[in-house]
Amino acid sequence: GRNILIDNNGVVGDTETIRLGNSSHLKLFLGGIESTLPTGGTRHLMYRNTTTGQIHSYNPYDFASIATLESTASTTYTNLTTVGPSLTLTTGTRCIIDITATCNNTNNNINTYVSVAVSGATTIAGNDARALIINAQGNKDTRATCRVVFTGLTAGSYTFTLVYRAEANTANFSNREIFATIY
Repeated sequence: GRNILIDNNGVVGDTETIRLGNSSHLKLFLGGIESTLPTGGTRHLMYRNTTTGQIHSYNPYDFASIATLESTASTTYTNLTTVGPSLTLTTGTRCIIDITATCNNTNNNINTYVSVAVSGATTIAGNDARALIINAQGNKDTRATCRVVFTGLTAGSYTFTLVYRAEANTANFSNREIFATIY
């Protein structure tokens, strides 16, 4: 990855584009960050607070996926044969995780669940309150996304891992994705 140190000399509201090569850019605007990077690129921004002189680190997002179709009959959250997907990130006190998956159950009107387990400075088990819950007709795929917001984290390094369960029977999962936004 490539680190960029930006010092805006205390000017708020300026817009500046920095070319990174490979048709990539990082655009700063009104205190926010918009980034577009090539596949497999890493995103890491360091910026200086010109009032305090402190240097802060910001990694706006990360993504991981597993396409493989795998199943579980567990009624408690568990890993599938191919664990995850998972992301290891350094966060502040807040993080947003988007969970996306294609799911079905072998029977009608039975829920399938995808949650996120968190390990690191704070540990949080996968649970239904932070889960993508799909009730699809038997063996008919449904693809959906849900957003889980974590607040009150202790700043530090975390691993966010998708975990799975079935309400009953066998739940099937494919095209599993985890997307993290740190703010």
